[in-house]
Amino acid sequence: MVDFNVIAQFFDELEKIPGKIDLAEKFKEFDLQLETEDSRIIVYLLQGILGPAFKTKELGVAEKLCLRALEKSSGVEEKVLEKELKKVGDLGLLTQKIMLKRKQTTLSFNSFSLKEVYDKLLKITELVGEGSQNSSISLLCELLSISTPVEGKHLMRFVSGVKRLGVGDGILLDGLRREHEVERKIVDRAYYLTSDLGRIALMLKQKKDLTKIKIEYFNPIMPALAERAEDVKEIFERLKECYGEVKYDGMRIQLHKKNGKVKLFSRHLEEVTNMFPEISEKASKIKNDFVVEGEAVGIDVETKQILPFQELMTRKRKNDIKEKTADLPVKFLTFDLLKLNEEDYIDKTFEERRNELVKLGFEVTQGRMLKSQKDIQTFFNESISNNNEGIMCKNLKSPYSPGSRGFHWIKLKQSYSEFSDTIDVIVMGYFLGKGKRTEFEFGGMLAGIKDSQGNVNSIAKIGSGFTEGEMEDLQAKLEELQTEVKPLNYNTSLKPDYWVKPKLVIEVKSDEMTYSKIHKACYNPETKTGIALRFPRMIAIRTDKTVDEATTEEEIKKIIKDKENVY
Repeated sequence: MVDFNVIAQFFDELEKIPGKIDLAEKFKEFDLQLETEDSRIIVYLLQGILGPAFKTKELGVAEKLCLRALEKSSGVEEKVLEKELKKVGDLGLLTQKIMLKRKQTTLSFNSFSLKEVYDKLLKITELVGEGSQNSSISLLCELLSISTPVEGKHLMRFVSGVKRLGVGDGILLDGLRREHEVERKIVDRAYYLTSDLGRIALMLKQKKDLTKIKIEYFNPIMPALAERAEDVKEIFERLKECYGEVKYDGMRIQLHKKNGKVKLFSRHLEEVTNMFPEISEKASKIKNDFVVEGEAVGIDVETKQILPFQELMTRKRKNDIKEKTADLPVKFLTFDLLKLNEEDYIDKTFEERRNELVKLGFEVTQGRMLKSQKDIQTFFNESISNNNEGIMCKNLKSPYSPGSRGFHWIKLKQSYSEFSDTIDVIVMGYFLGKGKRTEFEFGGMLAGIKDSQGNVNSIAKIGSGFTEGEMEDLQAKLEELQTEVKPLNYNTSLKPDYWVKPKLVIEVKSDEMTYSKIHKACYNPETKTGIALRFPRMIAIRTDKTVDEATTEEEIKKIIKDKENVY
């Protein structure tokens, strides 16, 4: 078993490497030296997780708790630590600085193995209820008390949810391909079918054949993704004859059923079975074992109309789920079949999958064949007139492509004024309430989008679109993500009252986009301007999406190019 100090030194080396190819090569060289279990763990740590979402809880220890653990292990008062944190701007660097001072009075440091550190971090995620905070501090303090300064730096960054190494899944996949001399498409497919990159690293170390991997019940696969179209003309040019489905304002669900047992998973693979007991109950009564995908939509009790996504998300409050099932009934509208009994269906055509899905007995998404551009336009207009988001058009002969985005599925959403489509942005910070909102600590948000380097660049200050209930909900969520200092990968000229970690995604709508001297999205150094949303308002809190699924700068640039709607 490798010492954690060796891992920390390796992380330090990665920080100094700018290029993706060089990072992949560095990872390959280091991983070659590791034993099988260590290889699995280091892949997780480089992903910023302790395991896949459907198996392992997110760590994310609050900044305040991290400071208390550092105070306890170093003897430096929390107030002093808070002051120093504002100066250095990085909890990891603060820890390293404090521990370097401690080193002057300490003859030697011990070191935990990588596995010992990993096991203690897992214990923190399992702590719940009264006393869990104190137990978390004790475990973290135990790790810090014998850590070297460089170990402390990376340990504290990891537990607080700060990713600074620049090693994404693509780099890890490329490194594993290089190390084991396996085709990239084989490694990619294995990952997309297991949703567990640590497991893939372990299998490669054990010389197992990745091509034998099949869909496993209760192990969700990564969802197939659709490309965006600007108009019906683009859809017809790309697909010609296609199958159109209504795009609902709901929550994408992957449902697994085997031997009467049912589990539901969100689009980012977290188990959400408890949110929808009625879906599980109906699925358990359907014959056969299967894995299907569909959309959970909330239904208005009186009008029987589909409710907005934000209403559906109130189901996340576990304490009143029985009451919610009566007040907010849910429909599960299926749109794809991924596995039937012991046979995988993802390599069959969409037409074959859809036909078998209908035979299962599930209610399916509303759809029909579209043979012309006029057919697509008519179907789109019908969907919008029924208060749906838009349409999804699918190539009849295409397989299901887990984890991949392609033009075999194309989505078209409703246009809003001059600006087409809503976008998903990352909350960077929030402002205190003023005027009528003085009673709330929440008064608005600063939001941004990611560029290709992983930086979050501001695109809007959002102060409308939320109800009082949503304001309270946002305040609670943002307080948990609050950080004393501006994250180093944030670019903006604005300063909110509180910065937050890049964890929360919201859907916003605006009238148009405009050039801005304040915001840094799509920044042009020649004109010294970025892009901003004009009259932005929040549509929904997208708890079903991760920051990696938010709208990117490349997508915004495409919208600008296609629509020329920057004023």
